[in-house]
Amino acid sequence: MGRQRWGSKDGEGLVKDTASSIVREPASVDAPATRQQVVGAVAFYCGCSSTLLFLNKLAVGGTTTLAPGAVVVVQIAFATASCYALSVLQLANIGALTRKKVEGFGLYAVAFVGSIYASVMALRHSNVETFIVFRASTPLAVALLDYVFLGRSAPSTWSLGSLLLTAASATAYVATDAQFVVEGIAGYSWCLLYFALICFEMTFGKHLVSSLRLGVWESVWLTNMLALPMLWALAWVRGDMAGFFDVLGAMPGSDVVVLFLSCVIATLIGYAGWLCRGLVSATSYTLIGVANKLGTVLLAVTFLDKHASPSGVAALVFCILASSQYKQSPLRADVAKAQTPKSPGSAPSIENPKSGG
Repeated sequence: MGRQRWGSKDGEGLVKDTASSIVREPASVDAPATRQQVVGAVAFYCGCSSTLLFLNKLAVGGTTTLAPGAVVVVQIAFATASCYALSVLQLANIGALTRKKVEGFGLYAVAFVGSIYASVMALRHSNVETFIVFRASTPLAVALLDYVFLGRSAPSTWSLGSLLLTAASATAYVATDAQFVVEGIAGYSWCLLYFALICFEMTFGKHLVSSLRLGVWESVWLTNMLALPMLWALAWVRGDMAGFFDVLGAMPGSDVVVLFLSCVIATLIGYAGWLCRGLVSATSYTLIGVANKLGTVLLAVTFLDKHASPSGVAALVFCILASSQYKQSPLRADVAKAQTPKSPGSAPSIENPKSGG
């Protein structure tokens, strides 16, 4: 295994132009992230997300393909093995397991698996549009958690307006193009549980990045390794693992290629997700996820056999535009430091400002 580096900063693993740098951990991470690096990481994340959605649809759409739960288990197992292989090849720094790592990422993995199960149950008792409304409201709650637990300043009036308009625009899309459907108290319970778990996952994930200072690949490895047993148990209970090896052996070569590609992209989206977490606040990362999902919906209603009215399309476009207007709040400690008057004759600080809390 590669040695763990305890001095890592939030910008570790910044996106480079070469393919090799996506795999290898960076040599130096002391400089704060630039706007170009943040944009590159976000674009990488969105590209992986959209590609994975397409591949997953193919991976579960054939007559001899695995059940959805089994596909997720294969992807998580592949990601775990890939991270370990990168460590053996000294392309990633993965340290020994410690109690602090297992406790932190174990709790995160529970929330991660719980949110997957809650989303499945919420969609069973409601429709996709209802789900979108709950998901689009999460940045508002995460902004509050950012302020209370992660030391961020309160959102500016402009940024708060961006969050409110994002949620309102998603609601407008649902109101104009779909029926807001929830089957009784069970539907609301699962939607609310998903809402709570996503908010916790986004906030606690940022806390892990800021407190443990692990490399991006190590974060991916810990998440997948600790989530794998729980996801396997969940898939087994739901019957998705029945006849797993028989189905796998009977799959044609084209389906095997699709499954393999989905595993690769699923691994990369894990990297992209933890990379973005290190570069932006919890609220910004949550908002990126919402905008990406709504962008996917917009593509679906534009190019697939799911037609929306002009007002519905306008609501989606406005929602994405509103989310792009959000400005990340600075850390309160950084604001206080900037406002502290310097003593006369003191030497100027050469320390780089940091915004990774």
